[in-house]
Amino acid sequence: MSRTVEVQIDVVDRANNPPVWDHVVYGPIYCRENMAVGAKVVSVKASSGIDNNPTVFYHLMPGSTAQTNKYHTFYLQQRAEQSVTWADIKVNHPLDYESIKEYNLTIRVENNGAQQLASEATVHIMLEDVNDEIPLFTEREQETVLEGEPIRSKVTQVNAIDKDGTFPNNQVTYYIVDSDRNEGKDYFEINRETGEIFTKVVFDREKQGAYALEVEARDGAPSARPNNNGQPNSEYSQITNDKYLTNSDKRIQVSGYVEAYSSTLIRRNPINRLRVSQIQVR
Repeated sequence: MSRTVEVQIDVVDRANNPPVWDHVVYGPIYCRENMAVGAKVVSVKASSGIDNNPTVFYHLMPGSTAQTNKYHTFYLQQRAEQSVTWADIKVNHPLDYESIKEYNLTIRVENNGAQQLASEATVHIMLEDVNDEIPLFTEREQETVLEGEPIRSKVTQVNAIDKDGTFPNNQVTYYIVDSDRNEGKDYFEINRETGEIFTKVVFDREKQGAYALEVEARDGAPSARPNNNGQPNSEYSQITNDKYLTNSDKRIQVSGYVEAYSSTLIRRNPINRLRVSQIQVR
């Protein structure tokens, strides 16, 4: 038994060679995650492979995953410079290190011969984390402390999370806000590393029935956000729900707090503060 099949063979001009890249693989190329849309990441080029016909056409090939440009995170812009045609890879959508840390792009180039031949190159892009996230306070469960307990008694512990991907961008340090309006600053202290809050005095509800306390979370590197003047992200984050210390002469109870912040303030000022207010002694 036998079978036959027709095979079509194209005869290619001997002078027509496929395009030749300067490099088959470009990178790794490092770029900051806050590169502006439209910013150029890298320029690449290939020769046509045809004498006296230098024309080439570049295409950025979409892949099957986000890391291979499925969602057109990058785009290609072709430009001519003297007798050379370049391909500029530019940012098409905002980048985010916390979501995707690296990309592998495929660029295809074709020449302008009678039979267009093509070749491909790979561009490996690595993102660099910048300090663009703000530490945000998390909700706490109920805590209690006895009235009349000695100085350095633990009241509660606050916690803030910074979603930046690397240290020290995501390192959080805690402070009691040093402000005249922060009534509780002279009555409480905080462990800057753990967020634990301790008493600085022995409380007596007969002397004062309520205190206001404001706590601040600050990350550990100069901010990459605009207009922050190199300061760490310490954006205002107003906590509208309060902590209450209540008791029936013997026990002071601390209720949890809920975070709520203003996006307008976040864009403008760099301090993330928790207002722990109306600490009542009953």
